[in-house]
Amino acid sequence: MVKDAIPDERRFSAHERELLGVAPVGTDPEVHLKWIRGSALSRTVDKGEAAAVLAAAFRQARRAVFENPTDKLDESAEEAAKLLTDIGGAVLESPRAGLDPGMMRRGAPLVLHDGDIPANSLGTGSKRLAALALQLAVAESESIVLVDEIEFGLEPHRLLHVLRTLRDRQNAGTGQVFITTHSPLVIEAVNASDLWVAREHDGAVTVMQVPDELDGMRASEPQATVRSGASAMLARRVVVCEGKTEVGICRALVSSWDEAETVPTALIGTAVRHGGGKDAPCKAQCLAKLGYDTALLVDDDLDKANRAAFAADLTAAVADGVELLQWQPGYSVEEQIIAELPESALADVV
Repeated sequence: MVKDAIPDERRFSAHERELLGVAPVGTDPEVHLKWIRGSALSRTVDKGEAAAVLAAAFRQARRAVFENPTDKLDESAEEAAKLLTDIGGAVLESPRAGLDPGMMRRGAPLVLHDGDIPANSLGTGSKRLAALALQLAVAESESIVLVDEIEFGLEPHRLLHVLRTLRDRQNAGTGQVFITTHSPLVIEAVNASDLWVAREHDGAVTVMQVPDELDGMRASEPQATVRSGASAMLARRVVVCEGKTEVGICRALVSSWDEAETVPTALIGTAVRHGGGKDAPCKAQCLAKLGYDTALLVDDDLDKANRAAFAADLTAAVADGVELLQWQPGYSVEEQIIAELPESALADVV
């Protein structure tokens, strides 16, 4: 939590999160499958009810252990008592094994079961969905749902289902939903205006919403750019390639650079995406307007009918910060490669 009047950050307490109606779903959802303090299940019963049941069960369990000793445990307890006496620690009159009473103080929990099988033995994705469902069920209206890496542990079909569920909840006006993701599928499934891009630069974090429209661009461009290149939205730097040939060239170059350099391109957050032919300048311009470091790789073999419009789009993209990489006039990718390679290397190409 950050407040302008308070220079230092402070974590929300469990009570404060409850007052705010915050329902976080992180990578450890098992807490919400137990009747313990702060869990979703604990809010479905009267305060103290689960503790009373657990205390009674624990007393019975302690008694059962005392009444059903084993020879090995008795021998081990006797040996431990002797060692303790020999070292001058204490004298145990009736050494035996028993359950630790401190388990109750540490909150040994009641766990949701399916018959004899505890729910916390489910797969990661299922546990996270269960935790989310329970929190949504007990959340007050106008609550805030926080889901970290929503795709974690989920197959695509279940991921799409939970996204629809959360969207329906938000559309119904029952609170806000914030999710983080590294999944292109999530990027494709939501509206562009649902996306907020977070970046860190020189210690400062900025967050920018992807708008429905961008100045100087057609109204559908943000949505089209997001849907046609969702993976690139997860990168810090993007190389937009005019066509498939340019994409292939870039991927080959990346492989070569990764072999030669000590730091692979993946670690500097670079993605290569298809620009859609004549739409490539608009895609690159859109990404640049959204704050991405963007380069555009195009050839120069368009016919005269399309050349003027394409050149205008290139000019607009460069004006918005796109770095333009273009072959010499009239050359396609293949022609430029042949023109640049020495004769000794042509045999390797052909």
